[in-house]
Amino acid sequence: MSNKKLVVKRVTKISLNVIFYSALLILILFAVANTKLKTTGDIANIGGRGFLTVLTSSMDGDEEDSFSTKDLIFVRIPSESQKQNLKVGDIITYFKMNIPGIGGNGLITHRIVEVTEDNNGKVVYITRGDAAPEMPDEEDPGYVNYQETYLEAISYENVLGVYTGQLPGFGQAMKTIQTPNGFLMFVVFPVLLLLIIETVFLVKNVFMINKEKLTSDLEKEKEQALANLEAEKEKMRQQILEELKKEQK
Repeated sequence: MSNKKLVVKRVTKISLNVIFYSALLILILFAVANTKLKTTGDIANIGGRGFLTVLTSSMDGDEEDSFSTKDLIFVRIPSESQKQNLKVGDIITYFKMNIPGIGGNGLITHRIVEVTEDNNGKVVYITRGDAAPEMPDEEDPGYVNYQETYLEAISYENVLGVYTGQLPGFGQAMKTIQTPNGFLMFVVFPVLLLLIIETVFLVKNVFMINKEKLTSDLEKEKEQALANLEAEKEKMRQQILEELKKEQK
């Protein structure tokens, strides 16, 4: 029973340590990502990999890699060479002014539907959200309005990220965490709580170690005292024997 309690205690301690250091790692990653975002005005990333929440439902389509505002998406930061060699079907992230539906600026992630060049020979990507209706024929009267509404020409130089994957359903949670109150509640406070728990365990362990050391020292002193007492008794016994021998002579 004692061994079972000891195992449970050790497992609990290891679990708390894992939770603590995981939360601490998340806090550090958030801090690094936010610092990077503020200093570069770009996508928050670590080692060229970043994550984004989805602002609009423009990519809520039927493609295998379509996504919605509920999802968290991952992107890689492309090099200049990679920016110029993207293809139709790739999904790219770029900065857009006055995003329809949110009334502000932000990052948009849309699919490349055509690759072309501008008058200077620079690569230009025509993008469209998966939620857009099918493109009408060029002879259709609505074709021009369709172009203005759903298609957007992006110079390769303005490509900030390339889509690599998603976590369905994690977008809303991340949006909450990215707010000041959410960050405090779901990241800072849990880390502080775990830090307090870890400190309590550390202090308790220090006291236990000191108690064990004190107990060990007392046991050693007791054993030494007993050994000294036995030695003294043996010495006295030898002296008495010596005295008896002298008297017998």
